Amino acid sequence: MQKSMLMNCAACTNPMSRRATSCPACGHPNSTVMWQALGVLALGALLLFSLVWWRAAAWDADYERGMRSVAESIERDYAIESRKIPAGAGRCDLSRHLESIYREIHDDAKREEWRANAARACGDPSSQQASAL
Repeated sequence: MQKSMLMNCAACTNPMSRRATSCPACGHPNSTVMWQALGVLALGALLLFSLVWWRAAAWDADYERGMRSVAESIERDYAIESRKIPAGAGRCDLSRHLESIYREIHDDAKREEWRANAARACGDPSSQQASAL
């Protein structure tokens, strides 16, 4: 069942369209049309605010991720630069230097790899037996 397209004016009770912004007879405003318009505006403003908020939060996360990667690369560069590996270092010294660098930058997988390399290069008998098995 459809609603009637006409309604009575609240001020003068003359019939008027539900979509009219005001009564044609007395000029009294149609409050239902005003509330609908305000509702659409409020919904649009809420949607716009939500989109801006969502994008700002995403930008902040991107910024933090970028700064974290810069800080990690600076930390790695400092760890390598502070050790100043000698040019003529042998495999044993080089492996120990790299193992200590990876310990400082908290990369446990690489650290264990270079610890094993250092043990093999420096002639640690226990590592040679383990590698032979």
